[in-house]
Amino acid sequence: MRDHRERRERREREMGMKPRPRDPEKLQKCHEMASVCPICRFIVPGEPFGQPRHRTRGARWTRAGFMQHPDPRGVAYQARVAGHWLAAMGGRFGGRLAVHLGSVGLLVTAFYPVPKAMPAWRRYLADTGSAAERPHGKPDWDNVGKIVADALNGRAYRDDAQIVDGRVLKRWALDGRPRIEVELILYPAAERPRGPLKRKG
Repeated sequence: MRDHRERRERREREMGMKPRPRDPEKLQKCHEMASVCPICRFIVPGEPFGQPRHRTRGARWTRAGFMQHPDPRGVAYQARVAGHWLAAMGGRFGGRLAVHLGSVGLLVTAFYPVPKAMPAWRRYLADTGSAAERPHGKPDWDNVGKIVADALNGRAYRDDAQIVDGRVLKRWALDGRPRIEVELILYPAAERPRGPLKRKG
């Protein structure tokens, strides 16, 4: 029992979480005042890729209509995202990862390659971080977020319906390294308080 508690406390320290108090009353207050905990940050190198539509060519006809199949490029990119997530988290916890059942926050920053024909004045605005110069090309922001959310289904969380806070940012890869950066935030799961419920008012 002691070894299990020490392993848990060491894992929480690696995750940047505050140590849990031993007092049951303080522990209950800690659960009530629990804050958002950034749990994982990882990078997927390469140009950002959006969730493609399902293919109809070669689909089989059934009574319900055509049975579409997913685009192989999207399936391969989802496998890449899942692989980089597993490399970032599995190396820290020895591959023993539990699926989160609470609410989830997702922040995806997509860095697009800078066009070679970009005018000097636009490149100057991009270098200075001006909000007036952002990538407006494909893939769309929602497709980038969708393919990342689908790739982590059944791995980081049970279903992407648990995502209650999501955001996608599009930026230029000024360092010449197009990529996507993912920050996954796991909110504390709801727990039934011990003892009778006290209602205010």
